[in-house]
Amino acid sequence: MIAEDDGIRRPRLTRDRYLLGFLCSLALLGLVTAAVFDGPAPDVDTVIGGLVILSVASIPSVFTAARTVHWGLRVRRRRNVIAAATAAGKLPPAPDSWVPPGAGDPEPVARLRVLAWRASGIVVLWLTVLAVGIVGLDQLSRSAQHLLDIGTRVTGTVLDVSRPAKGYWTIDVRYPGGAGPRTAVIYLDVNREIEPGQEITVVYDPADPARVRTLDDENSNQFLVSAFVIPLLVALVVLPFAVAAAAGWFFRRRSVRRTGWHRADVVVTRVYRGSDKITATYPDGSEVELRSAISTHSASRRAGIRPQRAWIGGEAKTMVMLFPGDETRKPYAAPVSAKKPRVA
Repeated sequence: MIAEDDGIRRPRLTRDRYLLGFLCSLALLGLVTAAVFDGPAPDVDTVIGGLVILSVASIPSVFTAARTVHWGLRVRRRRNVIAAATAAGKLPPAPDSWVPPGAGDPEPVARLRVLAWRASGIVVLWLTVLAVGIVGLDQLSRSAQHLLDIGTRVTGTVLDVSRPAKGYWTIDVRYPGGAGPRTAVIYLDVNREIEPGQEITVVYDPADPARVRTLDDENSNQFLVSAFVIPLLVALVVLPFAVAAAAGWFFRRRSVRRTGWHRADVVVTRVYRGSDKITATYPDGSEVELRSAISTHSASRRAGIRPQRAWIGGEAKTMVMLFPGDETRKPYAAPVSAKKPRVA
């Protein structure tokens, strides 16, 4: 009886989803950690930058871990309630419901499959951006290390020092390289006091004397560094939401397949600085209050003061509201979640 109870099944599935999200985010955090601290012993600024990146990357892990514990406790509480009722010889309280009883209409679910795979394609896109950023930064670091290993070391003279309030400091250096004296601008990895006229060890590429670095400064192409770092940081922030959206569509599709579609008259009210307020009234007179989930398929596109005919399917946090199409508009599916169970 306990294994079949909907009051256990739904929280258990939600717990398992967050657990899967936690494991995926933990694996991603491990990859980011390996990429950030790969290579020779980092300096202080590199460590600080790495810790900032790890702090951002660890947010999904902390969030999904907390939600896993929360839903696990709900499963335990429901089991305790059922066990107490069974011991007293009574029926346990009926589990919550969000759609009227009955199988409902199983069609059309194909639309949800298309949305799920489209969201999965967006996840693949952001994973590619993340991978390109990590690999690109790694290649820049390896290239700078290779120059340090095989380059020719000479003594150069600092001609000028640029100390902008924001960004990296640079030095203009004259050094003997190739056919004669050369000058180059070198970006400092760590802002430190260097004075014009000071001697400094310069390492240049024998095959390309214009390619230089110092013993402490990689002098990587700053345009390439920005081109890899900025998309990588954006991907770290966006990717968890993209994964959650894709997984949400798959979970919603499975939830709707379980409950079927139920006709309802819905009123979508756009709330200022908040999620949409949605009231759905079923043919039997029962109502359920819904809110829009975070998605590009927001229900606010169908906001209005008049009731609209729609189909409602799913359970609790994994519900979908489907507006039928007509001559001018295609069917439109919006992910929603219930604020509270259905009331008669």
